Amino acid sequence: MRPSKRISQRIALQRIHNLFQLADTVVKQDQDQARRYLQLAKRISEKSNVSIPSDLKRQYCRSCYSLLKPGTTAKITLNSEKQTKNITCCHCGRTYRFPYSSTALNERQQEPNNESQQSS
Repeated sequence: MRPSKRISQRIALQRIHNLFQLADTVVKQDQDQARRYLQLAKRISEKSNVSIPSDLKRQYCRSCYSLLKPGTTAKITLNSEKQTKNITCCHCGRTYRFPYSSTALNERQQEPNNESQQSS
């Protein structure tokens, strides 16, 4: 008998998370193996009709399935005029742009300083 749909979707999400973790640990030694893990995660999500969580979607290139690690397989630049964070894949050259607000960044940078002063 086939397990219920929820159980199979939960198992698929666990496998997707595991594959992303494996790709993260292997990316420095073997980028092709990491790419294969991400292709498998994408295939599992399609077969089980489960979407990849949004936090994981930003971690890989959708055109070449390369894991986007800053300094290793991706280059990150900030465009202050357009308030965007540009992530460029070093393997295929595709660029992803994500918006950010400078006020939110300033608040995040000030929070650790405030917390360290309060704890002293």
